[in-house]
Amino acid sequence: MSHVCRSRSRDWSKVAPFLRPSGSVFLWRWHSLTQFIQTQSLAVWPDRLVTPRWRHRVNVENLPALLALKVEGVPMVMATLHTQSATLFRYILRSHGIPAATFVLNAEGHDKKTSRRDALLDEQVGLVGTPNLFDIRELRAAMRFLRSGGCLIIACDTRPAQRLMVRTPQGGFTMALGPLRMARSTGATVFPAIVFHEQQWRVTVHIGNPLNIPEAARGGDVSVFQSACEEFTHSVLPIIAKYPAQMDPAHVHSWSPC
Repeated sequence: MSHVCRSRSRDWSKVAPFLRPSGSVFLWRWHSLTQFIQTQSLAVWPDRLVTPRWRHRVNVENLPALLALKVEGVPMVMATLHTQSATLFRYILRSHGIPAATFVLNAEGHDKKTSRRDALLDEQVGLVGTPNLFDIRELRAAMRFLRSGGCLIIACDTRPAQRLMVRTPQGGFTMALGPLRMARSTGATVFPAIVFHEQQWRVTVHIGNPLNIPEAARGGDVSVFQSACEEFTHSVLPIIAKYPAQMDPAHVHSWSPC
């Protein structure tokens, strides 16, 4: 819950207006904290996501398309954002038999309890031995995982060296290019995706249409990704604007006032 508490000291003037607390700040924090607690409660027992009782509480958009790509062995990249429910993403995809792993900058915060939770679910869906997590030090292993037909979940609201700005009426979004570059190198299909609570104890995974990834540019010109960044932003923006309190306060720095 520390990331929720840190929102108290955040300089919200540097964040796009539509993501700033509106009305009662107390209620805004309470709503954000409630979503976080629900997420953590579900993450404690991810193996329950395969049961009918819990499966009907999770709606995965475009699931048939993902399952078809899985059968064909096509690598997939889920370009996503940090929401209060983001930690459920890997569990939800794996509960449907999709070999999904999360790519993070630093995996030191993932303890043995997380590994045990992964093991509980993997035994239920036949994914024992399939990687669950990669960090930046395991980039080559993550690329091999993708090429073998895996699905990699990568956040776009981090602060790597290479980023591009997308301007919208609501504000500017600075998008990390890691998911797009990895997809281009491996031939993966990239989906814009975001996880959020639509109702109490009901989670929706928005999976948009695949992004158009350009061919390699001469001299490493990253501007060729501008169109794909705009496609991603326009896919997730309506959901963010509808549920702003569900964004992780520790990562809203990617959205700035225009």
